[in-house]
Amino acid sequence: MEIWNEFCSYLIDCKERDVSEERYHEIIESQLSVLGWKRYKGEICHKERIPSGHGFAEPDIVVKKDGVNQIVIEVKKPNHLQTKEERLQLLSYMRLCTLRIGIYIGEHIEIFYDVQGDSIEPVSIYRVPISLNEKRGQQFVELIRRDNFDKDRFMGFCEAQLQEQKKRESLDLLKKNLLDGRYNSFLKNSLKQKIHEDESLPVSEEQIDDLLCKFQIKVVSEEDVIEQSEINSTLYAPVTSYNNTNATARDNTRYSLDGSAFLPKGRFVLAVVSKYARLHPDKSYNEILAVFPDNLGVTVVIKQLNQISPKQIKDRRFFTSPNELLCSADGIQYAVTTQWNITTIPNIVNVAKSLGWDVKASK
Repeated sequence: MEIWNEFCSYLIDCKERDVSEERYHEIIESQLSVLGWKRYKGEICHKERIPSGHGFAEPDIVVKKDGVNQIVIEVKKPNHLQTKEERLQLLSYMRLCTLRIGIYIGEHIEIFYDVQGDSIEPVSIYRVPISLNEKRGQQFVELIRRDNFDKDRFMGFCEAQLQEQKKRESLDLLKKNLLDGRYNSFLKNSLKQKIHEDESLPVSEEQIDDLLCKFQIKVVSEEDVIEQSEINSTLYAPVTSYNNTNATARDNTRYSLDGSAFLPKGRFVLAVVSKYARLHPDKSYNEILAVFPDNLGVTVVIKQLNQISPKQIKDRRFFTSPNELLCSADGIQYAVTTQWNITTIPNIVNVAKSLGWDVKASK
């Protein structure tokens, strides 16, 4: 962890001082030497000119070992927000350098992988927040330290991350299908078969059908069950005083954005996303989703309006009133989820702070 902390400490300072991209570039090259790479040996190449078409391309940094390209790095300002165009730019540099791995360093560190084939964008494999004692940062420096660097090993890491990503996407799709009711009839038929086979229940198939017609079988997420339980407790439990130090007490922390009134968690997130959308009217939905990815929330942070079910709207799972809906530059209407808790709200607080906005909390 010590090597990561030394590597990122100067980057943190650059973010706090909001230095120029040129200065940030210099610091990053200097910090690569902390990881054992030597500029005087030609291992850290600044703006190397590479033939491209009828001209030249100049990747920000190309790291070489024994004269062979190993890593290409795209540098942006420390408080920058990554765009699709920059990802495409990095991919073009990766292919010009005949590399399948590229690194973006700006508001965070991100490893990209060229899956080749028909891919028009590199795949984000690993994202590292620039903060001390970051476990993902420790993994990052272990991968790119010169005395530990091996291109094939790095490729193997990327392939493993890609497979894990595909597994997560498959599980997300399965979860969506379960919650959307795709398997409800199968579950009902399976239950009917199980009852029919139970010799301790001497009922006819017709009687089973009649009984099951009176029931609705559906899959609900654990988060829904927990939240509904909390809502019921709030609605029907007697009002009692409690000690805030009690570990089981519900967290009622409210948050203020740039001096605004203190808001409940969901309203605070809505304020953060709305402010970002207002300041960046040129951003597409996918670009906004990249700033507020699903893994920041209990389930998601934002969702396209046409993908929100009537039940989710009825149950106020999203902020869908006309004055709460948002619209991206590519014309997609989307809503912010209302589902936040004590473990997920820090993710949005960190995003707001990384954008340079002031956040205050109050119990």
